[in-house]
Amino acid sequence: MAIYHLDRLYGKFKDDGVIFCFSGPVSQVMLESLGETLRKKMQHDLIVFSTIHKVFSIFIEQAQNILNYSAEVVAAN
Repeated sequence: MAIYHLDRLYGKFKDDGVIFCFSGPVSQVMLESLGETLRKKMQHDLIVFSTIHKVFSIFIEQAQNILNYSAEVVAAN
């Protein structure tokens, strides 16, 4: 039963163009890996450099926000 729901969720993400879906602890190394994968995916899809640069800049900003201001970080301070 759970596999059926997971398959439906995967199909929905794919239809919506979702590239990544992640739940769990976030680290600098993990975010660097995701960023590199995102960059390679856009290059593979022949996205123009200016768009890659804009998307990657937004990704980096959001990743820094997650690392610096997540609920876990705020609660620890």
